[in-house]
Amino acid sequence: MNKRGLSDIVTAVLIILMVIAAVTVVWLAIQRGILGKLDNTGAECVTLDVSAVSCTNVYNETGSIYKNSTVLVKRGADDVNLQNATVLVEFATGEAVTVTSTSVAAGESKIVNILASDTSDKAPTKVSVGGIVMYSSGKTGACAPSTAKVACA
Repeated sequence: MNKRGLSDIVTAVLIILMVIAAVTVVWLAIQRGILGKLDNTGAECVTLDVSAVSCTNVYNETGSIYKNSTVLVKRGADDVNLQNATVLVEFATGEAVTVTSTSVAAGESKIVNILASDTSDKAPTKVSVGGIVMYSSGKTGACAPSTAKVACA
């Protein structure tokens, strides 16, 4: 009887079992983090249909002092629980600020007024819209503004 062959089989089985145990330990360690991140980047942000339609800068009578901007925000017929729309305001310098407005119901358009005090008295050049949503888990999170930007006139 050749005991040497039996030893090789036992060694191979032990190595396979150790690999399975190691993979299980690693999976259990990272599972919570992965599932938590998926919860905050769920389908809500993918299906949220909200965008800026127009942006108008308003100046004083002589046209020399910026007063405010009006942004027309349009929301499609999505079924996302949108808490607030957020308007990302960009300036010619490359700087940007986010202004949170009220909620926009599905299928609704709403004018968002952006005051000069919200933008440090600078007139925006472009705007885009994102949102604060309630995920299916009950947590709230931010959906990034759309890549479609509207120029302000």
